[in-house]
Amino acid sequence: PLPYSVHVLAAELPAYTGNTVRSLDLLHTLLHKVRIRLAQLNEDEAESSAPPELDELSADQLTALELPSPPSAFALQTLRSPGPLALDPQLDYPFAYRAAPPLSGEPAAAADTAAQQEAPSTQTSATSYSLLSMWRRREDRLQVSICARLLEQGEYVCAAEQLAQLAQRHPANAVVEAARGRIFLQLGAVRAANESFARCEKLLAHLHNVSALRRGAVSDDGPVAVDSVNAAHVQAHTLLLMNRAYLALSAQQFPVAADYFDRVLQVDPDNLVAANNRAVCWLFTCELGRAIQSLEHVVRRDPARNLNNTLVFNLCTLYDLRSENSVRDKKYL
Repeated sequence: PLPYSVHVLAAELPAYTGNTVRSLDLLHTLLHKVRIRLAQLNEDEAESSAPPELDELSADQLTALELPSPPSAFALQTLRSPGPLALDPQLDYPFAYRAAPPLSGEPAAAADTAAQQEAPSTQTSATSYSLLSMWRRREDRLQVSICARLLEQGEYVCAAEQLAQLAQRHPANAVVEAARGRIFLQLGAVRAANESFARCEKLLAHLHNVSALRRGAVSDDGPVAVDSVNAAHVQAHTLLLMNRAYLALSAQQFPVAADYFDRVLQVDPDNLVAANNRAVCWLFTCELGRAIQSLEHVVRRDPARNLNNTLVFNLCTLYDLRSENSVRDKKYL
């Protein structure tokens, strides 16, 4: 039989050749088979004791989840939205779990000895739990892929339903809540988006003391002390700022949104989505020259990485808005 990863690859490849519907059919078929296997393992699990289920999504699962930007700031037909927003796999960091250390009154050596004595009786249970955990991760991964394909088709309601199932299984995952909020904005459900973003912020604040990070890393009237904050906290803070920027966009508060995107770029200068959205916000505040200069700076800083279709298209559109003689600027670009 073929490895499972080959089946996943065969299901996802049609989407990259323009046949998203075929890809969705294959992904749903594979998801059905995975859930049949999960049902069998759950029956075996009920007959033996197992460790509690962990609430985590792997980095591989989050890699496939890409969300379109809220449309509020992209009403002009001449402007292309920044395209899918890739959820950085590193944003999954708050939900990694490690094995618990020995009890405070039990020496490590004694704990190891006890574990070796119990190994024969628990080996079957551990193997069963390992299989169950693996197939649960596969289910999550498939649903993330299905969600990404649905978003490509503009099926935001169906995508929201897929994320709702993920949120039920992973209620402590802030990334899933942020993803749901962005889809709600696409649907025009601003109140639901607010609620999802609030849950996202609450989760991050509870798990990593983001409120302290907000006071120390990015102040409202001072420079950003990035060196004093580890990369994980920067990622968490970036997630919060992007959520708030999208809410400001939905309310057509373009100066506020531009400020949030600017703060994102202070802690993450390579965030192309924030750079592009900031330029679009400046366009809506009648700062065309500033928008052009900002995108040109992004392209010139790292052409090999930053010359993507959306950013170049928007920059060329801004050239057209600035002057009828934009051919020279486009050729130079």
